[in-house]
Amino acid sequence: MGQGGIFIFKNYTPYRWRRTYLHSYQMVHFNHFPEFIEPYSETEVYVEYSEAIFKHWSDDSGQAVYAIEVPGSTAYEFEVAFNRRNNTPNVVVNFKTLSTIIPALGPGGTLDIGGWKHNGIMTFSLTGTSGKFAVFDASNWMQTFLPVWGARSLRYLCLPGSHDAGMSKRGTGTAFATDDNIITQHVNIEEQLKLGVRYLDLRIVISNGQFFTGHYSNIKPDGFLGGVVHSIVGWQGANGQSLDDIIKDVNRFTASHTELIVLQISHAINTDVGQPNYRGFTSDEWSRLMKKLTGINNRLSKPVADFTKLTLNECIGAGKSAVVIMIDGYSPNENEGFHPMSTFQLVDNYSDTNNYDRMKTDQLDKMRQAATNLNKCFLLSWILTQQGITDVTFDPILKMAEKANNGIGEAVAACTPTEFPNIFLIDGISKDVPLFDSVMKINKRIETA
Repeated sequence: MGQGGIFIFKNYTPYRWRRTYLHSYQMVHFNHFPEFIEPYSETEVYVEYSEAIFKHWSDDSGQAVYAIEVPGSTAYEFEVAFNRRNNTPNVVVNFKTLSTIIPALGPGGTLDIGGWKHNGIMTFSLTGTSGKFAVFDASNWMQTFLPVWGARSLRYLCLPGSHDAGMSKRGTGTAFATDDNIITQHVNIEEQLKLGVRYLDLRIVISNGQFFTGHYSNIKPDGFLGGVVHSIVGWQGANGQSLDDIIKDVNRFTASHTELIVLQISHAINTDVGQPNYRGFTSDEWSRLMKKLTGINNRLSKPVADFTKLTLNECIGAGKSAVVIMIDGYSPNENEGFHPMSTFQLVDNYSDTNNYDRMKTDQLDKMRQAATNLNKCFLLSWILTQQGITDVTFDPILKMAEKANNGIGEAVAACTPTEFPNIFLIDGISKDVPLFDSVMKINKRIETA
């Protein structure tokens, strides 16, 4: 009897790791640490603490030491150590000679992996090159994998995507708008980018003369009574993050991260004209929006017939971040860094259902069909949608997102080297949702095509 779990090495460096030492005492299943861990690979190891009778549990321990094979150097080594702290299973990484990792820890510093998770998963990720190693996080994933995926066009990459990305908060809105039927995301734009999201679905509204993201629906039932209902209820919804705050979020992120970000601007609505007559933007209002968006730094401004044919190297290979801004519903000036959606060829059809199995079947069927269309990318809309007053009242969007996100693994399992999404779009993004890791698995699967 024991406490077992899976430890995952993520070697996101260009060097092979070689095991130089392995030792354990009263550990079970500890001899499976591989001799080598290859560059840009992931390796799983099952580890189990012993809880057998007549054994002192506090004595359980194990160490696995790896050297990073940097040509001409023997200076880089780290140790993964398993022990008990206050009689609780624990796992840490001792950096030994890797003093450049997490400089605040200093030489021989220790990183707590976050506690032992019985029947769970613990991960250690390392990136960088000689002298510039760092613990990997999702905020720099494109730059990290540029040596491996840089020559790929966007048609052969999968990007984590955020649906109604600006709706992590509820501002002013209509009478029937609540957190449960408005909020689609747990965290703001900057935090989403730090979690690896690279495709942001931004729906812009005018409210009190200012630009906000918004989540609105035109309540328009069929028939005569439907017209009466619409005249009374009209549009329902609310505002989210302001565009000013989103511009600050994006600029803060790109100031310290050399990544590619795609912003889709759509569903433009003027709410200042009053109920029930909300409408799309006029030409002047679009011009105002374009002027506001010039506040976004690092816009990719050159005209391109099809952005999906650009490689990652062409976008960020020169060491500068790139923000691609796609405008749906207006013909913008591409020389200013704004591009019509027609330049980002995309199959995007959501399922419009609150039933997980129907959504899964529908989206995976559409993914397989899209694989035959070599001229367009595919957006997997892994989203459940509220249907009618019962859902709006009793089934919050974020609760439905939890149900959909619990099945992300099923979407990954259905992907092949030739059938995959280019954008994996979800609600409810947070550090506990496995969107980023799932997208990385899809990108690795595409490698074998």
